[in-house]
Amino acid sequence: MRALAPQVGLAPAVTAWETIVAAVGGLLLGLGLGLSIGRRNAAGVVAARDADDARIRHAVLPVLEQRISELGIEQTLALDPRADPVGAAVSLATAIRRSDHGRAMAFSDTVEMDAHEKSTRTISQRPGSR
Repeated sequence: MRALAPQVGLAPAVTAWETIVAAVGGLLLGLGLGLSIGRRNAAGVVAARDADDARIRHAVLPVLEQRISELGIEQTLALDPRADPVGAAVSLATAIRRSDHGRAMAFSDTVEMDAHEKSTRTISQRPGSR
């Protein structure tokens, strides 16, 4: 019997089925790692969102609701604060801004008229003007 001498410089022959098995194995390994890491990160994001919702529900919404009642605005929430506290806060803040803008407009006309009166008074008080 003749001993087989190692062939230097030649790669061992790999059949097609070994290549396919290696590719499928790598794909499954990558998919498994991606799913496990993704779920772990998603759980952290969901926990952070829940914490933010709770803070908004307990700190921001009561202040906005108190401001709404002080202004006497009839505001019925279209969104449930327990389900979507961010949307409810935005809805209340929008109603408050609309009310504030409406009240500020009444005074802006007065300020403009006052400025107009001052300018006409200054012109009439100049020497030589009647």
